[in-house]
Amino acid sequence: MGRSKKNKVKKIKNLKRYARVDSTGISMLLSEKGDPHSILAKELGERFREYRERWDRAGKCVLVQEFPLHLDIELTFNCNLRCKMCIYALPKEKMKIWGDFSNSLSYQTFCRIIDEGAKYGLCSVDFNGTNEPLLQRNLAKFISYVKERGIIDIMFNTNAYALTKERSKELLEAGLTRIMFSLDAIKESTYKKIRVGSNFRRVMNNIHGFLVIKKKLRKRLPLTRVSFVDNKINHSELDEFISYWKDYVDFFSIQNFSNPFVDTPYYSKLEKMFRLTDSRCEPNFICPQPYQRLLIRNNGDVLPCCAWYGMLNVVGNIHQSSIYDIWNSRTMRKFRMMVNAHSKLQPLSCRRCRLSLQPQRNKRDKFDE
Repeated sequence: MGRSKKNKVKKIKNLKRYARVDSTGISMLLSEKGDPHSILAKELGERFREYRERWDRAGKCVLVQEFPLHLDIELTFNCNLRCKMCIYALPKEKMKIWGDFSNSLSYQTFCRIIDEGAKYGLCSVDFNGTNEPLLQRNLAKFISYVKERGIIDIMFNTNAYALTKERSKELLEAGLTRIMFSLDAIKESTYKKIRVGSNFRRVMNNIHGFLVIKKKLRKRLPLTRVSFVDNKINHSELDEFISYWKDYVDFFSIQNFSNPFVDTPYYSKLEKMFRLTDSRCEPNFICPQPYQRLLIRNNGDVLPCCAWYGMLNVVGNIHQSSIYDIWNSRTMRKFRMMVNAHSKLQPLSCRRCRLSLQPQRNKRDKFDE
């Protein structure tokens, strides 16, 4: 870990009882209430503890489970915001390479996926791909089905713009174990520069409204998190962000900026706008994702990770194969062999992903496709 990152961790540890940088160096979890996973284990029992032990073993990239422990499920490809550091900032005609707005996973197909997962001991489901989950109007119905089938950890990230009081109550009753609010700012002026198309006061009211209803219903779960992508625009208010939210939410996520436009004309512009000079993560970090999870897109395509660049690696489609067969396929076995290999041997998507977390490259650093 570099000196600047150590200083940052030390500074934040002075504020928090619990601070942990993940194995990749991409994000940090913070909480005054202790380890969120220990809290969930206390609430959910031995099955959750066993699940997290298996997750940690898989994270060392030496254990391949019979079935993914976690599924990310993108019900629709859509978002109501146009944040500048996201692919949704692109003109609509350029979005075609990233996904199809017209597709969505039907409830019947979703139930089939969850039924297969329940058969093989699936432990966790997230409703995120490259999307805003709350744009799925009957999201609570999907969550309830996951809960009914015995999946122990159910979550999603949201910008909270569409989080009404009615929907908050539905979600709280449905069986969520975690909900993560993406904010990136504590000042309205800063928020407007990053989260284009949103409304700071509305989002703040929506989150506080959710927390009030949760308290009235005497719900310990879902655990609540606010997220902050640390960048040049918002860095000066990180401590203020933590100080404000520490009395309201269960934990924080502080993340490094990831540039979704490596090897495109948009790359340099975003680097200049967002990249902190000391935001470098470990360039050769070990990626555990294809040992732990799969992501299912709205058209049924299956990806080996949840990163932007995973879209370049379609390893199957749930309309043609089962999750079990895709997970245990020759394609996935080969991908696991290459994801952490020497950079020249890694899939293009993995090289781009690692570069997306580093300061801007020199022009001579271009790599062959």
